[in-house]
Amino acid sequence: MSRSIRPATQIGKVRPLWPVSLAASLLGAQAEAQNPESFLRLALEKQRSLNATVFQTRFDDMGGQMLIKVEFAGKEGMKITMLSPVSRAGIVSVDDTKEFRVYYPDRSQVVAQPSPAAHQPKVDWRMKQIRKNYRLSLGEPGEVAGRAVRPVVIKPKHDALPTRTMYVDTTTHMVLRYIIDTGSGKPSLFFDTREVIYRKDGAPSDLSLPAGYERFEVKREAGPRPLSSVRSARAELGFEPRLPKALPLGFQSHAVHVIGSGGRSFVAVRLSDGMFSVTVFQWLAARFPRDPGGRMLAMAEDDHGVKYSVSTIPGERLSRSAALSILAAFLQKEP
Repeated sequence: MSRSIRPATQIGKVRPLWPVSLAASLLGAQAEAQNPESFLRLALEKQRSLNATVFQTRFDDMGGQMLIKVEFAGKEGMKITMLSPVSRAGIVSVDDTKEFRVYYPDRSQVVAQPSPAAHQPKVDWRMKQIRKNYRLSLGEPGEVAGRAVRPVVIKPKHDALPTRTMYVDTTTHMVLRYIIDTGSGKPSLFFDTREVIYRKDGAPSDLSLPAGYERFEVKREAGPRPLSSVRSARAELGFEPRLPKALPLGFQSHAVHVIGSGGRSFVAVRLSDGMFSVTVFQWLAARFPRDPGGRMLAMAEDDHGVKYSVSTIPGERLSRSAALSILAAFLQKEP
């Protein structure tokens, strides 16, 4: 496990003999470092622009944990290699911002689809939602994986949502530890960094799949397509998707996609409050015997045989009550 948080070394006082312009520049930088919103923005922006190799432990909602190796290749993309548990060791995913491929050694298969990177909400949009829905503060300096960090505490204005603490490298602004506190018990680790190795900008990166993958079966999936209009979707989906104008807990829709083809298509409404990534799936029950995707937190069926489910990323700790509130908005009922 990574090292525990320890107090960082204090910065010495600024000498009065320094030029005024230099002193002003340093004061400006210090003020920027003390601004939690600016610090968080840098952390969000840097996650897709750094060159680094990171070994992390990631945790799910059931107490399970995975050891992974993440290779960040700046704006070129990223590569994730599963190291443990044994049942998932050797699985490799590569996202080069154009195509997302997953290598399954036990199946002798590679699954490929368009990269989801283009469908992620922009940082400006996220920060606007965060300002509406959260209060930000900075914690005491410390250390994670041998790096000086500063915790950013992200406290929700809605009690149904958890408080997050992101431990951000003070030099590179990479998030090295992420804790989620639902207030119902001991805070949960989302991920924790054991080791991080930074590379110089422009250093060569390896976004290739393991040797021999060319011999594997390649299963290509169409990936999500933007919904053109609610009415035009009826012919393909068998129903008109519901897109409520108002959502609870500060959530907003940032994208609506159609997934699938050949009479087996469904809708994915992407929601966020700035921090959470939530998807509401909608599908015709007669065409799918069960939820077509995601980690389901709540599900319901309307009077027209259309099913709805609320899903999120494992480990994000969206409560069932919050999921039911979102679901109720789509069903146009009180939670």
